[in-house]
Amino acid sequence: MKKGMILFLSLFFLNFKILAQSAPTYLSAVSGDEEVTLSWLPPGTSLTQGETCALPFFGGTLVDGFSETIQGNTIEFEDDFQNSTSATGKDVVYQFEVVGNLDVTFSFCDPQEGGTNDGASWDTYLLLYSDDCETLVASNDDFCSLRSEISGTLSEGTYFLVVDGYNSIAEGQFELRVDASSSAREFGHFNEDQTSMEKITDRELAGSNIVALDEYTAGSEQTIDFILTVVSSDVEWVDGFSLSFPGDWEILGGTSEQNQPVNIDENVITFGNPDAGSELGPWNISEHPFSVTLMTSNDASGDVNVSYYIGGDQYATAAEPHFVEGSLILSEYIPSTGDLMGYNIYKDNIVHNSNIVVSNSYIVDGLTNGTEYTLGVTAVYFVSDDQNDESDPITILATPNFIYGDIAGIVNDVNGSPINGAIVSVGAISDTTGTDGSYLISNLNIGTQIINVSANNFYSESFTVNVLAQADPIIQNFILSPDLPSPVSLNAIPGNEEVKLTWRSPGSLVEYDLAYYDELFEDPIGCGSGGCMFGVRFTPLAYPATLEHIVISIQGFNYMGYDYGGTSSSAEVMVYLDPEGNAEGPSGEPYLTLNNIDLSTDGSEPTEQFLLNLGTQSVEVVSGDIYIIIDDGGGFLSLSNDTEPLSPSNYDRNWLNVGTGWGLISDGYPDFTGDFGILAGFIGAPSTSFQQAYATTSISGIINSYDEINANRLTNAYVNLNIDYYSSGQYLLDGLYNVRPIPSINQSSVRNETLTAYKVYQINDDLSSSLVATIEPTGTGLDSTTTITGLTNYYNYCFKVMAQWDSDDYGLVESTSSNTACATPFAFGDANFDSDITIEDVLTLVDFILEETTPSIAAFNNSDVNMDEELNIADVVMVVDIISGSSTARLSNYVNFASIEMKPYYNTSDLMINLSFDGVLKGLEFNIEYDNDFLSLSTPSLSVMQENVVITFNQIEDGLMKVIVFDIAGESVIPDENNDIIKIPFNFLGEVLDESKVSINNVIVSGPKGNIANVSSDIVSTSIRLVPGVFTLHQNYPNPFNPITEIRFDIPEETQVDISIFNLMGQKVKTLKSEKTTPGYHIVQWDGTNDNGMQVSTGMYFYTLQTKMQSAMKKMLFLK
Repeated sequence: MKKGMILFLSLFFLNFKILAQSAPTYLSAVSGDEEVTLSWLPPGTSLTQGETCALPFFGGTLVDGFSETIQGNTIEFEDDFQNSTSATGKDVVYQFEVVGNLDVTFSFCDPQEGGTNDGASWDTYLLLYSDDCETLVASNDDFCSLRSEISGTLSEGTYFLVVDGYNSIAEGQFELRVDASSSAREFGHFNEDQTSMEKITDRELAGSNIVALDEYTAGSEQTIDFILTVVSSDVEWVDGFSLSFPGDWEILGGTSEQNQPVNIDENVITFGNPDAGSELGPWNISEHPFSVTLMTSNDASGDVNVSYYIGGDQYATAAEPHFVEGSLILSEYIPSTGDLMGYNIYKDNIVHNSNIVVSNSYIVDGLTNGTEYTLGVTAVYFVSDDQNDESDPITILATPNFIYGDIAGIVNDVNGSPINGAIVSVGAISDTTGTDGSYLISNLNIGTQIINVSANNFYSESFTVNVLAQADPIIQNFILSPDLPSPVSLNAIPGNEEVKLTWRSPGSLVEYDLAYYDELFEDPIGCGSGGCMFGVRFTPLAYPATLEHIVISIQGFNYMGYDYGGTSSSAEVMVYLDPEGNAEGPSGEPYLTLNNIDLSTDGSEPTEQFLLNLGTQSVEVVSGDIYIIIDDGGGFLSLSNDTEPLSPSNYDRNWLNVGTGWGLISDGYPDFTGDFGILAGFIGAPSTSFQQAYATTSISGIINSYDEINANRLTNAYVNLNIDYYSSGQYLLDGLYNVRPIPSINQSSVRNETLTAYKVYQINDDLSSSLVATIEPTGTGLDSTTTITGLTNYYNYCFKVMAQWDSDDYGLVESTSSNTACATPFAFGDANFDSDITIEDVLTLVDFILEETTPSIAAFNNSDVNMDEELNIADVVMVVDIISGSSTARLSNYVNFASIEMKPYYNTSDLMINLSFDGVLKGLEFNIEYDNDFLSLSTPSLSVMQENVVITFNQIEDGLMKVIVFDIAGESVIPDENNDIIKIPFNFLGEVLDESKVSINNVIVSGPKGNIANVSSDIVSTSIRLVPGVFTLHQNYPNPFNPITEIRFDIPEETQVDISIFNLMGQKVKTLKSEKTTPGYHIVQWDGTNDNGMQVSTGMYFYTLQTKMQSAMKKMLFLK
């Protein structure tokens, strides 16, 4: 940040009478590439320590464990620094030296949470600058009440901390706490700058004005500097201002530090838009220099009146005025003896400038790097119209250095012949080779750079080059191979100490990526409180095409520059098909939905990418378009958005839904229009189209601003796309995704090649490759396959395949590789990874099924012997078969049937499980659910004890038990003669009339070879109640009664029950119950009617309870 006060002083002294020929002061030099930038202050300027970065207080050298409190005040200082929101109080500067990467805190807040021991009693503001005292690293206004705190990670170097006041009346004494500790993080992670909105009340512009810093000269073209001073009791900003000059003056142009639009209308110049009335204008409360270039009239003389108009942002309407009109006096410049005219610049005692320098800085160019120069500045004073005088020089030694580097080289083909027309690029800088194949890329930032080269009919190549600041370029030569079709759709299938590889022949299918953004992401996009959906419409190159994967780019920093980035931790990704290709947005139900995708970021990288592998989902596009939609799930998505340059041809591809339906972002939110950071990977039919959406280029380096954020900032280290989305649950890539360009497939029309072999390479841990197999081609469009044996189980192996072509021009040449496919060999049934299949594996698998332990992905794959993506009793049976030496081959076209029943035996308090099965029973698995408030279950056991038959269970949770039965010797499990197989003791906890339901579900019955039977019913239920010990008929209640009475009876076992009503004559009046009844406590009611439904007369009646073995009778009185 340039400090307004220094600039004011430099211009003010142009017209100040100097009585002696004083020299400039405070000369400094910044070395560049073949140049040195000099800066100085006007003659007579003296600095107070702490006033500016030129003479700061030293705050300390920060190392791990540093903790100090600095006492000071701002009362005796001026306002030299401002921030974009405020910080217009008096300020003082401290310099700190940071050693290593440190987590640093500068704070006026009480270190105890909720404490009241603040380091200042006034409204503070903290500003942290880098070593140039211009780049603002971090700032904070109100971190704790009205006190400030900056905390974050600083890398080694020099920093300047400015203790400032929020507004012009904020000043006073302070105690600043400084703490530092070692950090493993990189530079950044600063706390948010925030201002309490409660103190923003009266926004107005009273006292704002414009003053001229220069005088005019009649009849000449000149640039006159002005200062706009924005004054407000609070924080109203200015949207724009205008100045009206004399009508015979010509306005040629104008500039401001804010780079706002300038409009010239005859003698009126306008900066910004004074009448916008926006929420936040570009000119804050401070002094803002600007300049106007004009041609004055020949007859101009004396003081000239210039009127001005200042328009505010009108954020709040409670205070006035929101605009200011006024005028300033522009005086004619008539130099006098001793006036400061400007400066001369000397290089080794020779004047370097051709005209007097009127600013306080100058670039001395044309220097030789590595050579030390004596540079000086003199002050030039007016003596007469034809004579000036100079002060003694103020000098400084400076040495220009190389700050950029170059890369050069030659691009040849495999025969060593130069390639003409190859494009070599590093980021946005590129060069095209000539007939000699040479290239030169100059003025590159030093450090790691990615250099790319491409040429028609050749494979593209990329290399990482360490660029040095030196005279000679770094040499990087390229050898490009002819662009020959490569194998596609490589798949790796693991086996026991082996991996089977299959792939498609070149040209039968192609793999490619589509994205509609360029290599730079300028902005993030998302809804602040969530609730929005963003999507991209993709059109495959040819049909059919299958969606293989999705890559989602998320910006690591929030829209306001906060350091947390995306917060969508439970996003939803949906895929819509539009066979008609209407380009009218997603409609209907999604073809595929992926729930609970964590797209949140920690802000540690400018761009983070997430890959969702959909290769197993069979999303095929046979015509039209496919939409990929992201629902933010209630968080700020921070989706990467390519906004520069705008691409109108893609406007109909980027869709947005904010809760009111789908629309194009270019229609609904033009200010946010861009190409969303969503990429789709396809495999499908080849296309003759060469229209390439884009292929990214990696660029290394630290990103300091949104304008520099690159879609592939990291190296393209990630090559394995074989992520099982459903089992891994891991989406965040270690490095940014290496985009697959749209392949060329028409080489045969240019050259004559013959496919002679496939070369299979194993990728080693150091990313080198080893040839492991050479396979003869099987024919166009056919799958090729080979099995790599002798591998070690449970070690991950990665492979790639290249096609070997016999070319007339180049001989035997290999294509680029297929996709990389990885697999981990394993032994089916080896649940505990000891490479032996034993009873321990069976028990481990049983623990998985009973949820005693949770299997890893690899353990799950090993245990899922029948590969049905479930672990159940069938896998147990098949592992036992492996141990016993039986074949695990599944029986084809044969299905067994089973039915299961459950009934309580009250005499023994057992639940008996009965199984009818038309085959040989190898294993049984089921869940039993019950209400544990009314029932408790004990350990299950076999109804008939059998050698080698194991029954085990696990209480998964309260009221849920899982039971497994199998024979560890591979024999059959045999029920008893009634088909009863398992009994489970129970204890009923309810009251007399309570009843509790028990259910069996998730029943899996396995026959030989792990074949699962069809079970007649998914759920089997029964009820359990308290059972009496004796037969009892109770007295009715109420008695006497009208109109209804209840009759209770208890039976200890299931039996036929008859309950009847008789009159005094012994005649049966009504049969209340006549049916087989379960044991328990029962109730029937009588409403005083007979079997015909007629009301009986008042009187005495008898009721009887009759079973096969017992009977009882009681009397009751019915009243009308």
